[in-house]
Parts: sequence; structure tokens; C-alpha cells
Amino acid sequence: MTYSVRPRIFIGSASEDLDVVEVLVRRLSDIADVVPWTADEFKKPGDYFLDSLQSIASTFDLAIMVFGASDVTTSRGKTAPAPRDNVVFELGLFIALLGRPRSLVVVPRLEKEKIKILSDLEGLNLAPYDPPRGQARLEDSLEGVVRQLRAAIDEHRIRAYLRGPAGVAFVWTELEKLLAERARGRRLQNIALDLEQTWRFLHDSILVRKDRRGVRCRLLFIDHRSRAIRRVSSESVSVATARQQERKIVEFCEAEKQHLSERGIDFACRAYREVPVLHGFLVDGKHLYMSLTSVEDGRLVGAPNPYTAELKPKQPERDVVANHLISVFEGWFEHLWTTSRRVWPPEAAGA
Repeated sequence: MTYSVRPRIFIGSASEDLDVVEVLVRRLSDIADVVPWTADEFKKPGDYFLDSLQSIASTFDLAIMVFGASDVTTSRGKTAPAPRDNVVFELGLFIALLGRPRSLVVVPRLEKEKIKILSDLEGLNLAPYDPPRGQARLEDSLEGVVRQLRAAIDEHRIRAYLRGPAGVAFVWTELEKLLAERARGRRLQNIALDLEQTWRFLHDSILVRKDRRGVRCRLLFIDHRSRAIRRVSSESVSVATARQQERKIVEFCEAEKQHLSERGIDFACRAYREVPVLHGFLVDGKHLYMSLTSVEDGRLVGAPNPYTAELKPKQPERDVVANHLISVFEGWFEHLWTTSRRVWPPEAAGA
């Protein structure tokens, strides 16, 4: 089985069961990134193992805990072999984080008695094996376990990184921070409303700033000529404001087009005819600030609307929420851009 994104798997055990861990690492590494508890990333100077594990536990998709007969426990007068407490504790950590189906347990079958497992864990799906006897090889004994684990990996694969958007009321400060991190070579896509505040930000923070170079900016805003938008126009989404701002844009670009070109500023804008549903900024295709437009009494409400706060995928292959919203924004932007009226550069000059 080939994965575009390989699952990341933790394997924990007591030191007495490292031979089992070594076999599992060897037999699973072709389909997953397998990280045993002995890996270097758990050996940071000054850190306890548990501290290191807790700091990166959320990066794993599945956990495999190897239970052994390293300890003994007495319950109701009966003594039985049991796994190490720390291995059981780590299993609990991953059950809480990943859920039961992604927290797997490998356990040996003993000849005379069963390994004592906490009663709260008895509902787990265990992967049992018969320890090798005589000249038998451990790898052969674990063959059934390996098949079971590979099936579980194939079923669950990667764990989606899910998080909700965080709100930010004043998007201009956030955008300025982002632009300040790198003054050159930014790519900005903006779906705006009537440009009452947006044009001022773009003008002051990008277009007239001498330290901002090589920026590619694509701006969309409501078309004051659109009948559909005029019918729902309001004080906060105003076609009159959009008309005034359009005139300012054309006048500015006509006067400053040489200076913009000298700084490598590639600026273009268009006016869209469809009633706006979403608006916001996408920087470099990965930093998204997006909001939605609401309707009250048949009129658009464009302010005050909170934005998502830099909805950048933290784990790009897994962050399905951020990836979906970025894809939605890009899709709407492309649709509106190809169906909108050119404002700058003018029609004859192309855009």
C-alpha cells in the first residue's frame, strides 16, 4: 500500500520487549513513519521522556503499545504477570488523544496464565502472539500481529488535524504583521466589499510603501453597476462607496503606474456583479483571513464582521479545515475574477 501522506506511528514498550519493537519497526516502516520510544527525538537534553512524548504526541496517527510480562501484580489474592505501569500509562495518554481504535496493544499469550490487564482496558482489541520456543524466530511468531497491525494502519491512515477558526476583529493589524515579516515577493488575493477601508489599507501598506517590492496584488470588489447588488445595497455595503473608491483607484494607478512598475508592484482589480457571500484576504496561497456577509431585512451587512485569524495549515497535509476553507476561497476568487469587469489595468491594456 502506498500513501501520499504516510501515517506516523509511535511504538512504546518496556526495555525487556525491545526485540518485539525492533521487529515491528522493520515490518511496518514500508507503509508508515514508525517512531519507537527509543528514537533520538525523545532524548532531548534536560527533558524527561514523558515531557518529550507529551510535546509531540499529537503528531502521531496511531500508537502501538507492546505489553510484556515485565512486572507482577496481585489482585483479589491472585498474582499474575503484568505490563509495566509506564507502558499502561502511555497507552492511556494515546487513548485520550487518538481514541481507542487508533491505540493498539500487542500482547504475548503465556502458557499458564494471562497477562493481567486493567479492567478498564479489557474492551481493547488486542493483537496477541505466541512467544517463540526453542529455535523458532520471533519474527515468525509476530507474523499474525504484523498482518493485524498493517490492516489497522490501512483502515485508519492519517488522522485529520481539525481545528475551528479563531476570530480577529481588526484584520488590518494582522495583515500588517504578516507583511512586515517579509516586505518583498508577497502574493495577495482580496475579495472585498465596497472598499471603504480596504483601499486605504492597500494604498498605505503596499502601494505607496517604498520598502514593499515585488508584490502581486489581485483585488475584487462589488460592481456599483450590478442590479443584483444595488437591490441589497446598504450603509455597510454601499454601491455609492464602491463607485467613489473605483474612481480613486483608477486615478491613483494612472498617476503612479511607473513608480509601481519600478518597484515590481503588480496590481490589478476587477468589480464583481454577484451578491457577496464571503470576503477576505489570502496571502501567498496559505495565510487566510476570511469572513462572511450576512443579510438583515433584505440588506447586506458587511460590518462589523470578524475574520478568521491567519487560518494557515499547521500540518499542511492533514489540516482539513484550513485546507478546505483556503480551497473554497481560491475557488470563489477564480470564479469572480474570470467573470468580473476590469477596472485596472483598463480593458485595452489587458490584466
